[in-house]
Amino acid sequence: MAGIYYSLQTIDNRSDGEWLLNEAKTNVFSHFLSVSADLNRFLLSASMRLDKYQDLKTVASPQLGVSLNLSPNLKIRTSYAKSFRAPTLPELLNPYWGNSLLVPETGKSLEFGIDFYLRELAMGITFFDSAYLNLIGYSPITWKFVNINEARSKGIEISVKKILLKHWQWGAAYTYLKTRDMQYGRELLRRPRHTFSGQLTYQSAKFDFSAEMVYVGKRLDYNELVWSVAENPAFNTFGFVFNFPITDRIAWFLNISNALNRHFEEVLGYPAPLRRILVGIKYQGKN
Repeated sequence: MAGIYYSLQTIDNRSDGEWLLNEAKTNVFSHFLSVSADLNRFLLSASMRLDKYQDLKTVASPQLGVSLNLSPNLKIRTSYAKSFRAPTLPELLNPYWGNSLLVPETGKSLEFGIDFYLRELAMGITFFDSAYLNLIGYSPITWKFVNINEARSKGIEISVKKILLKHWQWGAAYTYLKTRDMQYGRELLRRPRHTFSGQLTYQSAKFDFSAEMVYVGKRLDYNELVWSVAENPAFNTFGFVFNFPITDRIAWFLNISNALNRHFEEVLGYPAPLRRILVGIKYQGKN
């Protein structure tokens, strides 16, 4: 599989009649190629992405993955990848906290996982370790975006799915994440150490239903009111989705987000919306 991607971004920013940013522009041109080979028990995958950002040299980001079916019920897998991200226009040019001297961030990651399957149960566990150079982050010292010399991120992800009854399915996922900002000697901002989600679904010819709970643990963030790093408390939220078919192609739906009307802030200082109820009709054409 191969493809190309092009993006042109323009930002205008005016305050009290004064132009702070007047048609600031940047563009990205990318092309990628991915291949895979199914060799019975082995599955190999590889990809290469080339990114050309305005005023920067072309950068290559390779990825290689291997999985092995040890038995019909057990699979092991591993992958290695390199990443690249150029600074965005706001990070470069924002008149208050932008930094025109930012350089792109680069990273590399290694994963290893095990998947286990039974007729009505699927489980997976993944270990990951990532390292970043020149990670773009916010500095409470300069009050601007800066390049962090080095950062590490490693942890474990566990997932499980279980068929309970004829129409019911339950799933859960947990992530433990440990990060380190080598430059400031602390955890990376907005990276919770603990994240958990659980989902219960019901599917039948008459209607579909799903309920989801998400828990996000406490994490460091930047408090813009006191211009300092602070702890953002943990939160959990519940959501529900109903789908009721009217015909083969038309159904009406009900979506309830933050059903318990919890007060929380995903980003410190910016309250998340309270309970939201969305009702509508959707149409699905022929495949």
